[in-house]
Amino acid sequence: MKQIPAEVIEVLKQGRVEDGVFFLPPIQLDRTLYTKVDEVLKNAGAKWNRSKKGHVLSPDSGERLQGALETGKTVNEKQVFQFFETPSHLADRMVELAELQSGMMILEPSAGHGAIAEAIARYESSKPLYNMGLIMVEVDPKKCAVLEAKQISNVLCEDFMGSFAEEYGMCDRVIMNPPFAKQQDIDHVQHAYEKCLYPGGKLVAIMSPGFTFRTNKKSVSFRALVESYGSWERLPTGTFREAGTNVNTVLVVLNKPVLH
Repeated sequence: MKQIPAEVIEVLKQGRVEDGVFFLPPIQLDRTLYTKVDEVLKNAGAKWNRSKKGHVLSPDSGERLQGALETGKTVNEKQVFQFFETPSHLADRMVELAELQSGMMILEPSAGHGAIAEAIARYESSKPLYNMGLIMVEVDPKKCAVLEAKQISNVLCEDFMGSFAEEYGMCDRVIMNPPFAKQQDIDHVQHAYEKCLYPGGKLVAIMSPGFTFRTNKKSVSFRALVESYGSWERLPTGTFREAGTNVNTVLVVLNKPVLH
């Protein structure tokens, strides 16, 4: 995130919102300051409307702007939903690691625009597989519309961290690229592993490398899980550059033991 200059925050705090439109305060802004203020508004998703003489806000852009004012840092759609699409070559490798078989039910949480689902379709068409099922779960309605238009498989527009497992049952494989902020990746992967994966199943996930070295309770516990039931490997720097980020990532594989 980019730090917002104090003078820009002050201007934005003096603004007002009426009927979904953000109006700047009635003060004279020099060109440099106005450009910085306009950049923050546009980054949040607000759009200038000449006839209204203000920036039109959607519900999402209003929340992003509020977040920017509260944190003092720019907040955009990718940061809100933590969406950085999986490169196709990495999605193909994840599917290979999942070792898919006929008759399996596969879950892709945080499905985004369906990069992993498309890799699953490519894999399925290249193998003599049959009766495989795929469930994609995505919380952002805009991305759900993209997924549904692709007609790859079933799309559930909801937060899979909620009651997904109770409502739809468990799966044989989970392949996922979860959000990273504030160690959400650990929360999402553990939830998928514990609540959504059959014993004997396998989970493949892209994650932040934080759990490999941090000493907080959550990281230590998750690291122990990976050491006991799986493995991890560091992905090359720049793996997600085409998705708009140079964040460091690792690839995690977890096998769920069969109960005896």
